[in-house]
Amino acid sequence: MACSLNKNYACRVTGMDSSQIIELNYGPLSYAYSVANDKDSSIELKNLMNALYMYSEMARKVKDN
Repeated sequence: MACSLNKNYACRVTGMDSSQIIELNYGPLSYAYSVANDKDSSIELKNLMNALYMYSEMARKVKDN
């Protein structure tokens, strides 16, 4: 759902001996933020991520009303 694009999801990776655990909280807008702030990202990808963010914001506003 568009209004859920701002949700982050936990991804946990455990090493083979269970002593090493890495957890990452990441979501679609986390990726969009990273792309927007990466000087090496193409302008097309940045525009796409900006559109995704605006779409998410509009969906949130519609849901809140």
